[in-house]
Amino acid sequence: HGPCCGACGGGGDMLEGRQLRLAIGSRAILRGIDVSLAAGDCLGLYGANGAGKSTLLSILSLQREPSSGRLRMFGEPARIDDLALRRRLGYLGHEPGVFLGLTGHENLVFYGRLYRLDRVHHRAEEALVRVGLGPFRHEAVRSYSAGMRQRLALARTTLHRPELLLLDEPHQSLDPAGADLLDDEIREHCAR
Repeated sequence: HGPCCGACGGGGDMLEGRQLRLAIGSRAILRGIDVSLAAGDCLGLYGANGAGKSTLLSILSLQREPSSGRLRMFGEPARIDDLALRRRLGYLGHEPGVFLGLTGHENLVFYGRLYRLDRVHHRAEEALVRVGLGPFRHEAVRSYSAGMRQRLALARTTLHRPELLLLDEPHQSLDPAGADLLDDEIREHCAR
């Protein structure tokens, strides 16, 4: 892990996990993981299928509690029931997390309202244009290709301008242009 770009802020840990463990029944999934990230850092997790990468990300994104260990974000203890802290995160998992029966615009407005954003319709429009879905904004997401759904998921993940992005196999289903767009978004996020 190291700086994602030349703009590392270096101002303390945004995320710190110490001795994170997770067991399901008698099976140990994570065995004492330590992780820390400062502003501007990027960390890539590599490993075999079933190694626990997605499980670790589910803990770091406050979707699951570890069996033991300590997790801190932005200098404070992190708990899954801390809604204010969750609003500071952006998480993109294996599933896009979008509603197929809604349009792209309606999806982003829905999430924008959950995050209590101002000018939610305007932000949704900007986000759709940014990910190349402007012309498809009023089409039902069920008609989108897998790559278009992933682009919409990226727009959803970054709509509220999170301070910390957690991405689990984010290039999944993206064509080269979509992968470049995602990489640009990550670089811009790190620079901020």
